[in-house]
Amino acid sequence: MFGQDSKHRDKKTPLSDAQKQAIADWLAKMLAAQMGLVPPSDVEVTEVEARRGEINGKALGYLYGFVDAALQSMGQDIADVPVGVPVLYHVLRQLFPGHESGYMEFFASHDRDNPVTLGMMEGGQQFIDYIANPRPPGYPMGFARSISEGRHIRETAKSDEI
Repeated sequence: MFGQDSKHRDKKTPLSDAQKQAIADWLAKMLAAQMGLVPPSDVEVTEVEARRGEINGKALGYLYGFVDAALQSMGQDIADVPVGVPVLYHVLRQLFPGHESGYMEFFASHDRDNPVTLGMMEGGQQFIDYIANPRPPGYPMGFARSISEGRHIRETAKSDEI
């Protein structure tokens, strides 16, 4: 995840704090637009954590993959700690105020979980297909879909308990 293989990378022009913040703002706006299309639901914590401790790994993985692909399209790398950590942190802070540290910790301990990995692949691919593409075939909706699917799984499990 962060800092892996850093000694084998070419030196890149460092981004200023203002540039990192601008990238985070841009990405958070795109992801917030997707979140805005998710139908309202009974959420105790955030859109990706319907109940405390029940984090939707696929949705957070999507967010990570989307940010990673955006940074790669700019010649940067999410694994480069001085770039990846602040950009990802500020995206999380804008989307889920007060939960950014917990979700950063979630990434650090769950980056190899299947739902997270699948979300990462989808988020990265959707950035490439819809944002980096000069003629996108539509709009990226994977973040909204992952949130909705996570809620459906939770609601199905909840109804099975009854």
